[in-house]
Amino acid sequence: KMKAVRKDIDPNITPESFMRKLGDVDELMLSKFFRETVRLGGLDMFLEAWINSLFGFKTQVVNALGSIINMGFQVGDANSLGVEQGEAFDMLYGIVSSAPDNVRAIAKNGWRILTGKEVNVSRFNKLDFGGIRAIRGENVPRLQEMKDSGSVVGNVLYKGVDIIGHMMTSTGKGLLTVDEGMKFAAYNAAKRQYARRTAVQEGLKGDALEMRIRQLVNEPSETIKAKAEEFARLATFTQEAGETGQAIQAFLKSAPAAKLIVPFFNVLNNIAKFTGSRTPLALFSKNIRADLAAGGARADMAQARIASGTMTALGFLSIAMGGGMTG
Repeated sequence: KMKAVRKDIDPNITPESFMRKLGDVDELMLSKFFRETVRLGGLDMFLEAWINSLFGFKTQVVNALGSIINMGFQVGDANSLGVEQGEAFDMLYGIVSSAPDNVRAIAKNGWRILTGKEVNVSRFNKLDFGGIRAIRGENVPRLQEMKDSGSVVGNVLYKGVDIIGHMMTSTGKGLLTVDEGMKFAAYNAAKRQYARRTAVQEGLKGDALEMRIRQLVNEPSETIKAKAEEFARLATFTQEAGETGQAIQAFLKSAPAAKLIVPFFNVLNNIAKFTGSRTPLALFSKNIRADLAAGGARADMAQARIASGTMTALGFLSIAMGGGMTG
């Protein structure tokens, strides 16, 4: 990144001459420059810096473990009675078999972060806003004009804002990179799960069944793709909000300062839904009631979620009440 900066500015400039040039800049112009920056995009830049500052090492670990535990629950649910035999194994195989491609993709994104480039992420992600770069030279008023006019000071400041912005958002990019890896693993798990379910429902058995499963995995139908994508978002707590959730998100967008209080509304909303769907409170959800009324694998999965979640919660409660877990 520094090579790119040196290439675009005067190679003969020294720190002393740069400071002299900076000192020649009119104070009134600088004051106007900073006022316009705050008015036009300063709040977005501040929010971006603040939100990315929340992604420390512990947050990154908890984020990854949360998705892994979530997928573990989903695989366990697929092993419940009534679900097509073999679905749980297919999901595990999908996760393991996708690991080499997943590691390569994560490494590629990691290299992009190290070299100052942006990363490609899904439309639904944990940052709750489109894009992760507000801190850019092009978003600062007059810097683009100064750069285009050939100003050495403007060029250095422009590149400096870009570098600072990249450094400050690298933690968010890292979190999104891990999320994309989790989504890829979950997508492959669900694709194999629904491929088997579809083939079994077609009445196939033996070699014909296995051939049909392979065919659906290699060439999944639009229905299987949609269900696998939905599962990938579910596994990473990034599924699209419902009507009420979207209304709250619209309010948060209309009042950006509210992000200081609720920076990740959609993730919190989805975690609450996930927790509720695994307790008796799930019966208050119209989606859960619809799953139970549908019968078959949908009902079995819903019942398995409620049973496994309730038993897990009671287990941790028992440990806590016995003094084995504090904090």
